[in-house]
This record gives sequence, C-alpha cells and structure tokens, in this order.
Amino acid sequence: MIESVSELNSLCASLQNSKFIAIDTEFKRVDTFLPVLCLIQISDGQNISIIDPIKIKDLSALKKLITNTQICWVFHSARQDLEVLYQYFGVLPKKIFDTQIAANFINFNYQISYQDLLKNVLDVVIEKKYTRIDWSKRPLPIGAIEYAADDVRYLLNLKNLLEKELVKEKKIDWVNEDFESILNLTLYQRDIFDGWKKVKGFSGINNNKYKYAFAISAWREQRAIKRDKPRKWIMSDEKIYSLISGNYSLSRSNQKDFEIFCERFKNEINNFKFDKTLTKLSKSESEQKKQLQSSLVSVANKYNLKPEVLFNKKSIINFIKTRQKANFQSGWRYSLLKEELSKWETF
Repeated sequence: MIESVSELNSLCASLQNSKFIAIDTEFKRVDTFLPVLCLIQISDGQNISIIDPIKIKDLSALKKLITNTQICWVFHSARQDLEVLYQYFGVLPKKIFDTQIAANFINFNYQISYQDLLKNVLDVVIEKKYTRIDWSKRPLPIGAIEYAADDVRYLLNLKNLLEKELVKEKKIDWVNEDFESILNLTLYQRDIFDGWKKVKGFSGINNNKYKYAFAISAWREQRAIKRDKPRKWIMSDEKIYSLISGNYSLSRSNQKDFEIFCERFKNEINNFKFDKTLTKLSKSESEQKKQLQSSLVSVANKYNLKPEVLFNKKSIINFIKTRQKANFQSGWRYSLLKEELSKWETF
C-alpha cells in the first residue's frame, strides 16, 4: 500500500517513462452526491501498486503522471473511473485503452464484464467476494487488497491480446476514435441545468409544466451538489411530480430558496424548451425506425460488429425525427453507413 506523499512521489517518478499503465479505482457512492475516491490501483506490468488517497492528502505527483502525454492508461469500462479522476484532479489522461470498448468490437458480449472477459480471453477466474465492500473503511482486509490488485493484474495482457485482434480485423482506428470520444471533458463537467435529464419519465409531464419541472430539477441538483447528498435524498422524482401536480408543497424556507434560485436563473428557465414530439414516434415513423434499424443491423453484421456498437435507440429516433444528431452521422460509423443513409435523404 502506498500511504505517504514520499512513497507516492517515488512511485510516480519510477513510472514516468512507462508507455502503458493499467489503472482502476475503488470508490464509495452511497450517501454522497460525488463519489468518494478510496483506492487507486496501477500496474506497469511488472509491479502492482495500491494507492490510498484517503491517507495521502497531496496527490499532485499522480496528477502529473496521469497527464503525461507519453503514457497510455489502460482501463476496463473507463467512464466511471474517468469521472472520479476528473473530479479529484480536474484533468483526464491524454491517451487511454478501454478493454471493454475494445471487446465490443470483437466477438464478445456487448459491454462484457471484466470477470467474464478474463475468463474468455485468459481463462482466469478472479474472486468476487469483495464486490460490495465499503472501500472507505480502514484497515482494509488483506483479501480486499488482493481483490483490488486483481483489477489491474491482467489488464495489460488483455490490452495486448485485444489490440492484436483489432489490428487483425482492421478495426484499431475505429476503436481509437471511440477511446478519444470518452476523453471529452464535457462528459464529466456537471451542469445543474442537466438535472431534468435525471427525472425519470420527464417527457410525460404536461406541456405547460416543463419550465417549472426544469427549474425544480435544476434547484434539486444544485442543493444535492452543495450538500454532497444523493439528489433523491434532496427530493425524489415522485415528489417532483407531486409538486408539479399541486399535491405537495415546499416548506416555507425551501419555497423562498427556490424563488431566489428562479430569479437568479430566470434566463435559463425561460429559455428552456422541451418538445416531446422529438421523443415519440408516429405510426409511419415507427415503421421507418424498423426499416432503418434492419438496414443498420445488416451493415453491422457485414463488419462483424454488435449492432449496439454502431447505433442505439436514441440515435435512430434522432435520425428519423431530424436527420441529424445521430451518433452514426460522423466518424468511422458514418464511413460505413454513408451509402445506406444517403437513401434516406429524401425519404
């Protein structure tokens, strides 16, 4: 365990010339809005180091290492790890390799777990005993530390084998493009005005209540961040709906706070627009969706890709409704689909 600044500085200095470093994090996200970083595991293929960010208060050496342009950081299912790293360091790696994304492009189950990928590729079975442990508690059981170490122990081997297959199938440029896409900083920057997207069934709200619902959800998001509590601890989705329908009222102090919030952000609230017709398909549009989806599945099969890698339900709907904003209208996906999509230009 790396538990002091001096140990961390020494470790980071020894790794600064590495080309690839495997990384994983353990965090707690039960009673807080933001995840609490509890462990950082890294491996250069020779040694595994477990860093304790709870005991080490100065992680600047690690921040410098993370942004080293010569190092490619190897993850499995990187999004949550990147979110936590960005929260703590305000930066992201310059280069990554995500073994889950890589596996999506080969003949594995979509979004395959680390455990299943290890079993399929390396015939390695790892312990799952500590999946639900509270990683913030100290001291951690020896078994838990070994479990955490296993999360990076095999990552570089996985990366090498998957990369070899991607090169063989001529998909390495495609997967690298997807790696770059999840290094977009905007994915990890919190905006309280995206709070409405966290309200389940938002499209079912009455048209004349959308601005109010938008304001309430943004206010909830702001309070959750300020108090560092889960948003639903501040106000459940059910209470938001009850508030909108008039079956529930804010306390006097909360109502005053909400009114101050609305005055401060009146421009954002007044400018909010939500068109539910963009999320619901007519009968003819539903038929178009089936036709387009069938065509895209055929293209996916042609290139030995899981359909989910090429498109998702939201992108299909966006295309049917607007002929834009679909994830497959740019990059390597568009290069495969350009001919098929051209048929729809005058549809």
